[in-house]
Amino acid sequence: MAIVAVYKFRANFPAAASDAPAPAPAAESREGLLLLRQESDTRADADAVAACASHGALDAVIERYSALDAASLKKPQNRDFVPLHAQALRDGSAIISYVIAAPSAPQSGLH
Repeated sequence: MAIVAVYKFRANFPAAASDAPAPAPAAESREGLLLLRQESDTRADADAVAACASHGALDAVIERYSALDAASLKKPQNRDFVPLHAQALRDGSAIISYVIAAPSAPQSGLH
């Protein structure tokens, strides 16, 4: 029976291209979660990296792994994972990622 595993990752994603003739935009550094359909509860980083790549993630690095407890999807705080879980079961994987914001520069007391 297939399970859905959750992999936390960091990767680069190509920045959105614009119509203006300019150098190619730099990639955006993102972190996110990959939900991957697997046949067993065994960490499979290589499969996760390949699935990240199929979603446009370049040079993905897997940071954490956990099997998703499907019963936990009934809790209100996990409602955002319900469609991702369904997509992973249907299509083999689903991904959600966020741009990693650089920390703001420290403010000096000198003006």
